[in-house]
Order: sequence, then structure tokens, then C-alpha cells
Amino acid sequence: MQEGTAVDLRTGELWYLKLLNNVQAEIHKNGTYDILKKKYFTFR
Repeated sequence: MQEGTAVDLRTGELWYLKLLNNVQAEIHKNGTYDILKKKYFTFR
């Protein structure tokens, strides 16, 4: 995950962490992240 991002998971939920990391990688790769960032996070 990116610096400054936090996710709290229960012990033993490694599968969920892998899922979140895969989703984040995919939205970065396909451009969705940039669209959302531009729309909702216009501050620096």
C-alpha cells in the first residue's frame, strides 16, 4: 500500500490483505486511482 495508507485487519486475515493489495495494484494500473484522486482529493 502507499505511504500514509492504513488498514486494520484481524490476525489470520492474510488473504484479505493480499486481496486489498491486488485491488490497489489494479486500480493504479488501469487509471481508476488517478480519476478518483483528481475528483475527490484536489488538495496537496
